[in-house]
Amino acid sequence: MITVWEVDGKEVRATSLEKWRKSASWVDCVQLSHTEQEALSQVTEIPLIQLKECINFHKRPRVVVSQKYTMIVFRGVNQDLSHVHAVVIALFVFKNFIVTLHEKPIRALNLVRDIPKAQKAETLREPFVLCYRVLEVVMNGFFQVMEEIEKEVDIVEGQAVRESSKMVPQRLFLLKKRLIYLQKALSADRDVLASIERLNIHEKLGRENFRDLYSDNAHLLDLVVTYRDVLTSVMDTFQSSINIHLNKVVKTLTVLAAYILVPTLITGIYGMNFRFMPELSWKWGYLFSLVLMVLSIVVFHIYFKRKGWLA
Repeated sequence: MITVWEVDGKEVRATSLEKWRKSASWVDCVQLSHTEQEALSQVTEIPLIQLKECINFHKRPRVVVSQKYTMIVFRGVNQDLSHVHAVVIALFVFKNFIVTLHEKPIRALNLVRDIPKAQKAETLREPFVLCYRVLEVVMNGFFQVMEEIEKEVDIVEGQAVRESSKMVPQRLFLLKKRLIYLQKALSADRDVLASIERLNIHEKLGRENFRDLYSDNAHLLDLVVTYRDVLTSVMDTFQSSINIHLNKVVKTLTVLAAYILVPTLITGIYGMNFRFMPELSWKWGYLFSLVLMVLSIVVFHIYFKRKGWLA
């Protein structure tokens, strides 16, 4: 689908690719068919192979400068319930207009589409200003995802201390995996922003603002590293709580085994079928063995209590 916003005086109107005059405008393309790709290539003179390759997720984000335009390939994120999806957006910045191309709808771009008409017209007249706006909302999408991850980290941290659920390590590994994907995307975007900063940009909101985006990117990368360290610490805490719980179980079993150790020994001794065992013919032999068993349990109980094993 191709959507064209074109400046008409002080207004911005939507038009089709066929009626587009190549004036100050924004051409947004989502999930293009082969026919639409050919039409866009013919109108904008962007090579068809470049249109197909620019949104390839396996290609690294990059900046390519040609005589007619500057191509910027950037990675962003879409958050859907508990899942985070990485998306690729390509921007072709021409002298008078900009073309954005992405395989999946990017929610953050709605913020750019919904800006007031007067401000929108002024923005469309400066292609790199619009480029900055687009990249800014994409970067803000990363911040929103990081806020959600921070909340989940707090929840998992509490569960790791209070519970020994199997869900805790699963959630930890899921969060770590999500942070790894974010780190890869942000690291690639950092190189793109550094390349943009070196471009010869004369428009308003030029290099200084792209430098701000670079700082935001660095801040996000620091957050990713911090949260990964926190998750590692939470995992260690969880393992420690599991070991403590296991030690309590082993200690309990040891106490129970010690209680029955001496009575079992006494039972084994008097259960031997030897002919000459004086105690077997003793009148108080049975009562003596029972008292001895109970006494051994009492002695062990007092010993374990003094040791603090009977919490």
